[in-house]
Amino acid sequence: MRNLLVHRYWEVDDFKVYSSVKENFRCVG
Repeated sequence: MRNLLVHRYWEVDDFKVYSSVKENFRCVG
């Protein structure tokens, strides 16, 4: 159970990082 929660948390975190990176590239481009 704990591993599942940690995995889900990292998935969400990766998604947020990916979204912010895309936003930054759009601003720079």
